[in-house]
Amino acid sequence: MAGLAIACALAFVYSGPLARRFLLYFVALLAAMTFLQIGNTKRMLMISPWLVLPLGVAIGLAARPSARRWLAISLAAVGAIGWFGIFSRNLYAAPHWIEPWNRVSVRAAEIASNGGVVLANNPSLFFYLTYRLPSTDPVRNGHFAGVLPATVRAANIYSPQEWIDAGSPVAPTVAVFDGLSYGGPGPSMEEICHALNSRCASAGEDHLVHDSGARWKQEYQPVSGQREWRIQVNQYSCSAP
Repeated sequence: MAGLAIACALAFVYSGPLARRFLLYFVALLAAMTFLQIGNTKRMLMISPWLVLPLGVAIGLAARPSARRWLAISLAAVGAIGWFGIFSRNLYAAPHWIEPWNRVSVRAAEIASNGGVVLANNPSLFFYLTYRLPSTDPVRNGHFAGVLPATVRAANIYSPQEWIDAGSPVAPTVAVFDGLSYGGPGPSMEEICHALNSRCASAGEDHLVHDSGARWKQEYQPVSGQREWRIQVNQYSCSAP
């Protein structure tokens, strides 16, 4: 962040009046998005040209070689930090890209195949589960019929609304895979867990993918629903329905 601030300051000083307007426009858009709590990686990409253009103009027009050198170093530092976060799978701007749903789907498929009930709310988990289960695996079946849970169905696999519509069935093992989502249709995972708590005994709880920036997101973007752990797995031991 410090490198980007230095680069913006140098660009404002050494770019021309027209390029400086683009930089001010970027700052205004960034401030408005922050105030409205809609700033995310997708929207930042759309306003980035208004930042990149004055930076490029400043590098080309700055009369002092030292200014051009420090501006280039600042941009290189910002880029290096970003790529370090990508390759280290830490300090990542979009943490959902590093959520281990492929690995989690192995556990979910095992529970469902052994007669347990799996409830989930994340499209990535349903995608991997589609390829894990023999009844829906398009590779094994020779054709692609769709992705769980809407276009194809598999025994013991439910989204929250499908579980309610099916009469809230339980089995000796019920697992709730709660991924960070953005308000899909149907009951929330908290409501699902509350319903299971009244019928079943807790058999364990796991947390995956710690988000070290959750506190900042909760403070500056509370409407986004960010939390400390991006994946929570609650397992229950239930008696016969």
